[in-house]
Order: sequence, then structure tokens, then C-alpha cells
Amino acid sequence: MSKLPVLLACAAVLLRAEARAAPVTVEITDTSGRPAANAVVALTSASTAEPSRLPAEAVIDQRKETFLPLVTVLRKGGRVVFTNNDTTMHQVYSFSPIKQFAFEIDEGRKSEPVVFYKAGIAAIGCNIHDHMIAYIYVADSPWVAITDSQGHAQIEAPPGNYRVEVWHPQLAPGRALPSGTLALKLPAKFALSLPLLAPPPPLPPPAVEASSKSSSPIALVVVGESDPPPYPKLLLLAATSLPPRSTAPTPMPNCAGFRGRRCAYCCACMSA
Repeated sequence: MSKLPVLLACAAVLLRAEARAAPVTVEITDTSGRPAANAVVALTSASTAEPSRLPAEAVIDQRKETFLPLVTVLRKGGRVVFTNNDTTMHQVYSFSPIKQFAFEIDEGRKSEPVVFYKAGIAAIGCNIHDHMIAYIYVADSPWVAITDSQGHAQIEAPPGNYRVEVWHPQLAPGRALPSGTLALKLPAKFALSLPLLAPPPPLPPPAVEASSKSSSPIALVVVGESDPPPYPKLLLLAATSLPPRSTAPTPMPNCAGFRGRRCAYCCACMSA
């Protein structure tokens, strides 16, 4: 029996293995040169297909009134479980186009898995603690990575031509995402500077019990009464002594509670 077919098969396996081993080193900074952590970099190709190796399951925890992590990358069809290791109850919700939900999680409990069938970005908030926000990036492409604290990430992809798209929580809302093309060879490096907005300001100290002599009582603001299901009614406390707004509010990027009409200082939109 000829050994040629066996040798050709082995060569094909080696070539395929070599084609898969194309590391892309990514470096993302802001316009001041500071590392941009939590930037999501996605490569897409019309000519190359590959099964996704992105996580099919993820856990988002709640500790000290904070979602951890801030940004989660998930493959399309993946699911997320929310855990509450805080000392208080949380009400997790999202109004995002790719997924809408709302549920309460008692202290020490976890949610049922939330499945994300659509690709895109879901902003997550807490109806009880308005400063809490997180993001879930649901990816169609198998070649996606998130930058670390130094703004670095690495993607393994076959050589070829790719479209590169970058998303970050502090990109200005309503604008096209930074993108470009990349001719990938062995090895490759991709660097980009992003025009990031300033992070939300620190929260004010917790308010003490209101004085009976105060001329600025706390008012209950009801938002979303006219919204159709599945949007729940939002009951948010806002101080009537807040300065009046002369212009339309400017939400933080991808704010989970801002729906283009009005804002009640919810979900990190505290700077307007």
C-alpha cells in the first residue's frame, strides 16, 4: 500500500494546525495613552468559519452593591447566572434590545439562568441601587477578547482578512463603533486609541434620615408607567432639591435605564 495518501493527510493536518495558530496581540488605550481595560475586540470574516470557543456560561456576582465583573463576553445562545453575595437584596433588570428581564435576588441566592439568543450588548442595572451597572457582550464571532487592566488582549484566529470592531462601556452613545480591517499573518498586532468618556463621578455619601425642618423633601418619581410589557414600572427616589435641567439629559453610554425620552438618575446616569 502506498504511503503517499498517509503523508498527504499528515501534511494537511499540519497545515491546518499552522493555519489556526495565528495570535493577534491587541493593545487598546484612550486618547491620553492610558490603558483601556474592559474593551471588547471582535474579528469577523466572511470567508472563514470556526466553532466558537467563547464561554457558553457565565456568572455575574453582586458584592458591595457592585456587579462583578463589569463586562462579560458570552457566545450567542449562552446563559448567565446572577449571584447575590451582598448584604442586601437586588433587583436585576435590563431594557436592552437583545434581552429584557427583571427579577429579584435575595441575599445569598442566585437567579435562574438567563439565556441570550441574540448577538449584541445588554446593559444590566439594579432597580434598588441605581449606581449598579454591568454589560454583557453577546458575540456572533468566535474571535473575541476583552482587554485586561493594561489594555492588552490576545485572539487566536486563522490567517486571512478580517473586519475589526471595538466596543467599550465609555464610548459615546449613538455613534458607530470604531472599526477597521486587518490582514492577519503570523504574528499580528493591533493597536487602537479610543475617545472614551469620563467615568461616572463617585457616589455621594448615604443620606441620613431627613430632617422634619427640611424644605426639600424626598419625592417618589415614577418612570415608565406608559411603557408596554415587558418593561416594569420603575420606582426611583430622587431629591426634589436637585438642580433643574435646562437641556435633555445626557446618559452614560449604554445606560440600562435610559430609553431616549427621559432620565430619573438611574443606572449610573448620575452626571446629568
